[in-house]
Amino acid sequence: MNPIRMLLPLLLAVCALAPARTPHANVVVTLQSVLGPIDLELFESVAPLTVANFLFYTDTAAYDASFIHRSVPAFVIQGGGFKIVNGLAAPVATNPPSVLNEPGLSNVRGTVAMAKLGGLPNSATTGWFVNVVSNTPLDTDNGGFTVFADVISGMAVVDQINALPRGNFGSPFGELPTIGWTSGNPLLPSNLVLLNDVSRRTTPLCGDLNADARIDAVDVARIRSALANPAGSALSAPEAARCSVIGTSTDCNLIDTTVVRRRLAGRTPLRAQICPASL
Repeated sequence: MNPIRMLLPLLLAVCALAPARTPHANVVVTLQSVLGPIDLELFESVAPLTVANFLFYTDTAAYDASFIHRSVPAFVIQGGGFKIVNGLAAPVATNPPSVLNEPGLSNVRGTVAMAKLGGLPNSATTGWFVNVVSNTPLDTDNGGFTVFADVISGMAVVDQINALPRGNFGSPFGELPTIGWTSGNPLLPSNLVLLNDVSRRTTPLCGDLNADARIDAVDVARIRSALANPAGSALSAPEAARCSVIGTSTDCNLIDTTVVRRRLAGRTPLRAQICPASL
């Protein structure tokens, strides 16, 4: 008898007994900018190569002391390409040199995608950008721009950066957002939108109402209930401590319509946290 045919039933039986994999929460990376933190949820299941590439630079501190080097009003803010080294701007070193394109998710407001060279779909390295508005034409341009993350907290900071005055300091700094700089004066690191620290978030997950280390159907059901009828579905004290969906602007509110509606509609993977700015 064919030994492979004999082994097949056994293998199928073992697979049937194996426990199902428990989905894990997506990694969250915090960009600590001089104007406030921006939290990104990374979509590993959608763009695994791109997420691994981004986390390589994050975990090796390559993005620390980098800065937002491009801002186009009502379009994008862009970073990841340059950092301050010994008081001067220098390119972020690339290793590996590039990552394969992984288009799929749409470039809607609040998503984060990889920057790349014109006409070269697989040329992404360190550069990334945040979509300030829905830029759906980017879904097909140059092979499609790979969306690999979503801003789940800090879009108010992104908008603040996008509203800063810009200076033209020559390519690639022709649309450089500046803080407190006036024409004729030298440009200092303090005039830049610096990202002092870029690292994985390890603090308790905001929005994990039942404290099980993930945002899942139970949390979403409570969020839905509170959003639909805040007065009649008040959160318990422990849930409120984990992040309330009602409260003041200083509380950790789940009232960013772009984030919450997209999340509740199931249009993005499960969030590792939900802690956007106030309404």
